[in-house]
Amino acid sequence: MIIHFSNSITDQIVGIVKKNLFQILFFAIWGGAVFVIHHYLELKEIAVPLGAVSIVGGGLAFFLAFRNNSAYDRWWEARKIWGGIVNISRTFAGYVTNFPKDLSQQDKERIVKRHAAWMNALRIQLREQDNWDEVYHWLDDEEAKT
Repeated sequence: MIIHFSNSITDQIVGIVKKNLFQILFFAIWGGAVFVIHHYLELKEIAVPLGAVSIVGGGLAFFLAFRNNSAYDRWWEARKIWGGIVNISRTFAGYVTNFPKDLSQQDKERIVKRHAAWMNALRIQLREQDNWDEVYHWLDDEEAKT
């Protein structure tokens, strides 16, 4: 699952550029300077040894592989925790609706709906969304106001 911080692709690109502006400018200036020196000033002695590039490239491949694996592990751990919350919530709803005999049907329904509202609020907060109408759907009007 990929989390989008904005639905607009232009907002996403602007955010990435803002966060990495220094690095982008540094490498653009560095690359431009190397191009000008090599192409226009005809200093052909400037060369990059292939051995260094292959060593750095291999190291970068290992680094990215480990980063990718750790990111996937974090995502999978979060997925297991969320699945556990969903399963426990189903069990909780079953217990509430079947076991307490001294609660009225309206009270049982209210408890289960509050729990569903909590689950939706947790999801919205973790995804940093602003659509709280899905939470209010599960609550009474006076509960939704508070």
